Parts: sequence; structure tokens; C-alpha cells
Amino acid sequence: MGLNHRRAWNVFRFLRSDRGASAVEYGLLVALIALGSLIAFQGMGNGLVSLFGTTENGAGAQIENAASAVDN
Repeated sequence: MGLNHRRAWNVFRFLRSDRGASAVEYGLLVALIALGSLIAFQGMGNGLVSLFGTTENGAGAQIENAASAVDN
């Protein structure tokens, strides 16, 4: 077998192989799960801020005020 024939055969085998397809599919799944998680966490974070408030006027400030009242 000549060198060109061997190269052509290797290219043909590479193009016909589907071994890498699984890795690509898993990569796409991981990317979609990560994107969905980021969107969910962002929405959850905004909901928690509206529920508990910020550090100046929310639950953290109330706990701090109660702790300082107990110390006095």
C-alpha cells in the first residue's frame, strides 16, 4: 500500500468513525445543564433578595440589631 493510499484510508476511517460523537453530545449536555443552572440560580438569588431584603434593611440587619440588643 502506498503512502497516499494509507493517508486516504486513514482520513476515510476518521470521517466514518462515530467515537467522538458521544463526547460532543456529552459536552453539549453539560453546557446546557450549566446554562440552565446559572439561569435558575440567578432567578433564585433575585427572589431571595426580595424575600429577605438587603444587608441594610433585611434579615441580616434584624439579626444584627437583636444581637447588639442582647449585648447591651
